[in-house]
Amino acid sequence: MKRQWLLAAMWLMLSGTVAFSASDPFFVIPSCKKPPVIDGKLSEGEWNFAAALTLLETVGSRNLRMEQPVFYVCRDKENLYLAMDSIASNTNTIVASCVMHDHLSIIGDDCVEIMLAPGSGKDIERFDFPVYYFAINALGTVWDCKFIPNSAEDHNSWESGAEIANSVDGTRWVCEVRIPFASMVPVPPADGTKWRMNLWFRWP
Repeated sequence: MKRQWLLAAMWLMLSGTVAFSASDPFFVIPSCKKPPVIDGKLSEGEWNFAAALTLLETVGSRNLRMEQPVFYVCRDKENLYLAMDSIASNTNTIVASCVMHDHLSIIGDDCVEIMLAPGSGKDIERFDFPVYYFAINALGTVWDCKFIPNSAEDHNSWESGAEIANSVDGTRWVCEVRIPFASMVPVPPADGTKWRMNLWFRWP
C-alpha cells in the first residue's frame, strides 16, 4: 500500500512575542490552565486553547493532501502536550504492527513523527546541541531517541518519559502525547523561548 509523508517544519515559541524573518514559519504555543487528559480522546473543550496546525505538504512535492491531519499543541510549566486528529476516508486499515520499544521497524508502520530542537540562534551551533525524535504508531509504541547533529552522535538509550494514548475508529485515528520538559532541558523553558519543531505524518 502506498504511503505519503506529510511534513510541517517551523519554529515554535512558548508563549510571548518575538520577531521572526518573514521566511520562517512559526507558531506560538499557548499555556493551558488545565492540562488535557492523555486518553486518546479529544474531549470537549480540552484542546480549545491549543495552537492548531494543518495543511502539511507531501514530502518531495508542494502538494497538499485533500484530507489533512490536524495537530494541537499546548503546554504547562512541566510538559509539552500534542494531539493529532486524522481522518482518511479512502481506507479502513491503519498499519500498526511494531510493539517493540525503540525499534526501527516502527518506520514501516503508519506513524506520527515529532522532532524537537530546544533552542535557536547560537544555540544550534553548539557541538552538543540536541535534537529529540519520536515515532509513534497507533498501538502506542514509541521510538524516542536523542541526536547530536554537530558531533554525529545518536543516543537510542535516551528515554523521554512520554505518555501516549491512541484511539482508532474506522477511518479516524486520534493520538495524544505528553512530553516532560525535564527529559529534554534542565530548566523548563521560559515565555518567549524559541525551539524548532518538525511534524511528520505517515498514512496510506
